[in-house]
Amino acid sequence: RRDEQQQVVKQSAAEWSAWLVQQALSETLTPDTVIGIFSHVETARVVAHGVGEKRARIAAIQKDIDIYRADVKRVADAHPDATVTLTNDEAPMAVAQAADRLVERFDQTREAVAARKSAVRAAEECEVSLAQATARQTGEENRIRELLVLAETDDPEEFRRRARQQLERQGLERTSQQHLSSLRATWGGEHDLDAARAAFASTTKDAIDEELRQAEAVLAELTQRSTEQKEERGSLQLRMKQLSSDEDASRQRGRREELVEELRVLAGEWSKLVVARALLVRARKKYEEERQPDVVRRAQTFFHGLTGGRYPKLHVTVGEQEISVIDQNSVRKTPEQLSRGTYEQLYLALRFGLIQSMGEETERLPVIVDEVLVNFDLERARRAAAAFVELSRTNQVLVLTCHQWMVDLFKEVVPNAALVDLSAVQAIQR
Repeated sequence: RRDEQQQVVKQSAAEWSAWLVQQALSETLTPDTVIGIFSHVETARVVAHGVGEKRARIAAIQKDIDIYRADVKRVADAHPDATVTLTNDEAPMAVAQAADRLVERFDQTREAVAARKSAVRAAEECEVSLAQATARQTGEENRIRELLVLAETDDPEEFRRRARQQLERQGLERTSQQHLSSLRATWGGEHDLDAARAAFASTTKDAIDEELRQAEAVLAELTQRSTEQKEERGSLQLRMKQLSSDEDASRQRGRREELVEELRVLAGEWSKLVVARALLVRARKKYEEERQPDVVRRAQTFFHGLTGGRYPKLHVTVGEQEISVIDQNSVRKTPEQLSRGTYEQLYLALRFGLIQSMGEETERLPVIVDEVLVNFDLERARRAAAAFVELSRTNQVLVLTCHQWMVDLFKEVVPNAALVDLSAVQAIQR
């Protein structure tokens, strides 16, 4: 086995030497050395690849620089007044400075163009404002001419003088009206204006002053007499109280005790009546809430479904025939306050409640309706069809209609509902 292994080793060494010759490598290299060389070669390949990428990047940057230089030169040649002269050997910093100057000049030009546009817009707005002001001025001039014509003059100063006179005249008229109102208030409606003018015309100021003095003297005398009479009246009232105080006071105190005792008895009776009334009201409310008629309770269930839960309760007041509905917010409404669709839903629910209630006491009869859903919208009709399905659990329901949509609606709600085409039955009978 050793000889065989040595033979295999010699054969492998020969193959290794042949492979080294084929790869143009030294025959003295060992496999471990070759692996190290390959590792260095791979590293060198990676480095060479990175160097190639960097050289390509440098070439691309140089290309961008050449393009930028050409663009700057073209712009500089188009603006000879910018004092920019470039050659292919110009330093990059000089190119950048020249470009900055061109950009600054471009920004200044752009700002100047924007300022010019703004000035043009301002000029247009000023022209519009001028036209409007001119139109207003023309209107005011026409108005002035009209006012001068109405005033029958062509002199503005004369017009102003007449206007001042008119204002003064209006002020005097207001003052006159105020004085007349004061006079009417003083007269108290006993005299009219013509009578006052006649009275003033038939007398003088001295005569009026004399009458006023006489009236003041009479008033002072009457005031003095009134004061004396009031004092005398007070003395008499005091004397009357002194004369009747003892006997009357005793009688009034006895009467007061009687009234207090009577009031105490009445207060006790009133308290009992108030408590009894409160208990009766509470008992009646509890009875109305818990002991509604069977028809109303059954109709309440149908009405709740027909309205989609908007009205969960029906209510009938004890001793009255009026029915009311209660919505989700506990607000009570009479049938007159409902919409037409809800009113018909209430009517249908009461019918259903009556049918079920009668079925508990007598034979359950079929329910036949004809076009009962024509006044309902689609949603109300769908809920009504569901109510008919609920009613069909206790009574046979026959629905007559000539509308295909109503047939489709019932088939949607009750897929197994029996459908009888009366037109086909009549054709068979013929």
